[in-house]
Amino acid sequence: MTRSGRLRAAAGHDHGGVRADQGDEERDRSTQQDKIWPWNVYPTARKLPKGSLIAISDQGPDIRLPLMGLKMERKLVQVTADDDLKTFGADLSRSGAQYLALDSGGVRDSEMIKLVESDPARFRLISGKDPVRIYALDGR
Repeated sequence: MTRSGRLRAAAGHDHGGVRADQGDEERDRSTQQDKIWPWNVYPTARKLPKGSLIAISDQGPDIRLPLMGLKMERKLVQVTADDDLKTFGADLSRSGAQYLALDSGGVRDSEMIKLVESDPARFRLISGKDPVRIYALDGR
């Protein structure tokens, strides 16, 4: 095709058409994460340094690949969600994680968000637009 449009297959189903040069745009690795879900909705996670270790709770988040990156340049470690901030903090320290990612859509993670936000000196929120809340672990 020379322009975007709709294709109708013999069975009568619509299929999205693409321009001839659109495939080249989609293969451009420098901008690929800006266009493809779910990577495009995790701007903060994409800015975390390569080699970062991100803690996630044993209850979420469901979508983890954007946290790791297209080339798996960041690593995840799972920690047990706990109602006691001191115990949870100790588990995080043992994990060696520099960041914590919690899913505000998850029931247990929502409870953990309230808990960690009660200690902003240790858990510094660095995201707000991502589907998960990402905290830098200060004062480890």
